Amino acid sequence: MSQSFQVRISKPHEWSDGSEMDANPEPAAGLKSAEIEILEQKLKELEVQKQQAHSDFEAETRRSHLKLEEKLKELSIESVAIRRNLDDHLAYALPMRRIANTRGAANPSRVADLPPEIIRFILYWALPPSFLLDSALERGPHSSWAQVLRHKKWIVRVCRKWYVVGTEFLYQDVVFRRVGQIPAFLRTLKSSPAFFGDAVKAITFSAYVPKNFGASFTQLSRQILGLCPRLQRVIFNSLFTLPPSATVSVIPQHIAHLDFGLSSIGYVLILPVLLHLSPTLSSLSIHLFCATTDSGLSTPIHFPQIESLECNCRPRTYGSREATGVNLQAALLTLKDAWSLPKLKRLSSKSSNLGGHVPISAIASFCAKHGKGLRFFQRITDEYDETLNIQTILDACPKLEHLVFTIRLLLPELSHRNVKWIDILSRDTTTAHQRHSLDHLKRTFARLQGVRLISYALRDLELPTHFPPDKVAGINDIFAYRIPGLNLRHDVGLLYAAPVPGPLCGYELDGLNYSKAADVRSMVEDALNGYKQDETSDSDKSSSCDSQDEDYVFEESSDDETETSDDSEDTSGEGSLDEDADLEMLSA
Repeated sequence: MSQSFQVRISKPHEWSDGSEMDANPEPAAGLKSAEIEILEQKLKELEVQKQQAHSDFEAETRRSHLKLEEKLKELSIESVAIRRNLDDHLAYALPMRRIANTRGAANPSRVADLPPEIIRFILYWALPPSFLLDSALERGPHSSWAQVLRHKKWIVRVCRKWYVVGTEFLYQDVVFRRVGQIPAFLRTLKSSPAFFGDAVKAITFSAYVPKNFGASFTQLSRQILGLCPRLQRVIFNSLFTLPPSATVSVIPQHIAHLDFGLSSIGYVLILPVLLHLSPTLSSLSIHLFCATTDSGLSTPIHFPQIESLECNCRPRTYGSREATGVNLQAALLTLKDAWSLPKLKRLSSKSSNLGGHVPISAIASFCAKHGKGLRFFQRITDEYDETLNIQTILDACPKLEHLVFTIRLLLPELSHRNVKWIDILSRDTTTAHQRHSLDHLKRTFARLQGVRLISYALRDLELPTHFPPDKVAGINDIFAYRIPGLNLRHDVGLLYAAPVPGPLCGYELDGLNYSKAADVRSMVEDALNGYKQDETSDSDKSSSCDSQDEDYVFEESSDDETETSDDSEDTSGEGSLDEDADLEMLSA
């Protein structure tokens, strides 16, 4: 039996029971259009909050990463500082302990097997350059110069191979600190002119010449200069005036660098030398005296090859500052009109606060005539307020690229369109505020690439030219230059001397009265060696030579002074000579 199923298809507007559906039904409760819009708005707000929360999370993550990077950078800098302090300890303290504890001699066969070329290369990088060494007597027997001189003597005594190579380094920079060394050195030269004379490249005369030996000094110095064919630089830096019977020797014309920067020799005495060397000189340093009455300043001189000129202004007599300034200004203006310097590229002016002050107007007038091609200008003075007016000098040097000047508290408002590097000598190089305050210089110097602070205690070492400011561009480029008695560090935008570990006085920064570095050096020394010094006796021997150096170095019976001064007698094969006998030879 079959069953039939009937399916009724409702119409679009008809319920299942057959009744018709209302064409516009009422919406269910809670689903009115206004409520729907509110819900949609809330959904949008939630979406925005979600995106905002996501953005905040990313921003917080980025901030955390930046903080971590900054912390890592700080730790990296601290690790570099710790590493450098450790290197200082390894370079200074440990070698002294090893030398003191060494028993027995090294194997001479390995040393003798080194070829001379390798020995020369090693010594070239091991021995410091002369511009970092100060041979002044007041530095004491433990100065950098004295320690390096002792090292050179030890090198010569190693073996025969080292004697030949070591003699080149021992004699390349000869310093006469006592007049008795001059005849002794002359005998050494005459014993083997080709061997010793060819090694000499620079000679410094800083000895006091007594009245009775003036003529002999002139004669012997002339012979010495004639026996040195490779001589390039002659320096006169004695603080004592020459006696009337002494004159500056006729210097060979192959000398390229002449330095009278710290000497007390009058311009009238060096005028014949300048006229003789004017065609070949490439570097000149002179000393303008205070209250000078020397004639010859108006003599015309043409220097066709000079590229570097340094004018030092320090007092010869302690007159009033006003009279001194007038005299020095007149002297510089006279030289400006008398000299011709067509190739001048570097100009340096150093003045002392003891009456040696040249007005900025005189230097600006000098630069107006000779500064058209200047690339480097240096102005070092204790007159800090006077530095604020060097804008007139900058205006006279359109091609200037490297500027060096001194500040104390106020940074001058300066500007120049071509200056790339600025070095500022300041007594305060450790404060971050002092370094950050220099950033505004970039607004007034359009092409400025960097500003570097240099410790004022290093003003006499000529660091701006020997250590270019672009040498250290980032943290990976920083370096420390360690020599006996001097720990020189070059950071990004900072050049200074760190304390030297060890019991001996090192380079006496800022003269014998600079006690801050000695105090820091004492603390470092105590931390390394772990011992306490007696305040009245031992501290003077280990941490500071301020009160005893001057008396110690002038004792005639001092063995250390004989060792650090008589640099020619030990290598001449004749032994040390009595200084009285040398003076008798001078007077003969």
